[in-house]
Amino acid sequence: MGSCNILGAFSSGGGGGGATVTAFSVDLGTSFTTTSTTFVEITGSGVTKPTISGGQCLMNFNSSIQNSGNGRLYINIEDDSSIVNYIKSEFSVNADTTICGGDTSSADGQTYTLNTLADSGSTTIHNTNSNRSTHINGIGVG
Repeated sequence: MGSCNILGAFSSGGGGGGATVTAFSVDLGTSFTTTSTTFVEITGSGVTKPTISGGQCLMNFNSSIQNSGNGRLYINIEDDSSIVNYIKSEFSVNADTTICGGDTSSADGQTYTLNTLADSGSTTIHNTNSNRSTHINGIGVG
C-alpha cells in the first residue's frame, strides 16, 4: 500500500499559501424526547458551520435513538432551516439503535440542526453524558 500525506492536500507548493481548515462539533448534552408526529428540532443539536469564502463543509452525525411504541425511527438534517438530508429506519424497534448520516454544503456560517418525530409513542434522542452518543462533527475547508 502507498502512503497518504493529508497535509499536502491542504497546502500549496513552495511552502506558501495553504487552505483554511476549521473543525466544528456539538455533543448533545441533554436527552431529548418528543411525541410530535411532525419534525421538531432536537434541542441542543445546533452547530454553526465556519465561514470560509468559497469553502465547503463536510459533516457527519450519529444519534442514539429509541422509540417507546415500536415506531419507525426518523432524523433529518437542516441547514439554515432547510431539510438537506432525511434518514428513516424502516424497522420498528422498542430498543436503542444508532442512526448515522451526513451532508456536504457551503462553508457559509449557517447552522446545522438535527430534527426528529415520533412515529408512535415517544422518541428519545439520547445524550452523550450516558452510555449512548449523539453528536455532529465536521470540517470546513477553503
